Amino acid sequence: MHTLCFDWSEQTSLARELAAPVSKASLRSIVDRPVAFTLWHNDNVGLRIRSRAHDVAERTEVGVLVFDLVYAMFDDEKIIKLPDSFNHQNSITKLLIIESGVKAESGIIIKETGGLEIIVVAGVMPYSIAINGIGNGLRMFEPEYQIKDYIAIPMI
Repeated sequence: MHTLCFDWSEQTSLARELAAPVSKASLRSIVDRPVAFTLWHNDNVGLRIRSRAHDVAERTEVGVLVFDLVYAMFDDEKIIKLPDSFNHQNSITKLLIIESGVKAESGIIIKETGGLEIIVVAGVMPYSIAINGIGNGLRMFEPEYQIKDYIAIPMI
């Protein structure tokens, strides 16, 4: 089975970047749909999360998460206050979806030591993301697939 992996081109471990303490987050939306979510570490380096659509069959696409290290916010990003408990080492779970014989790395769960979670998965609209655990928004959590359909694999 072919696997579409997370898009990560840095030399550091993606799992370690995701698990690192997070002091705040920022969110960029277009037409009330999240398109970028950035986890900001204490050193003011952000880990931006986006989604990219991949064709897997005729008229069938699946979203895969894209990760980039960033050093500044977009002008239209909004700061999201996170509970202080995320400002410690977190555990990370990868979420996989199988579609048309293709396995896609389409989401993550960030869990702090007390059990609070942030879920980020590819969204129902191409290039959007769905985020749960940071508050409610009009279209904040509209995942491409139902959460129960993902395969959860611990990363760290």
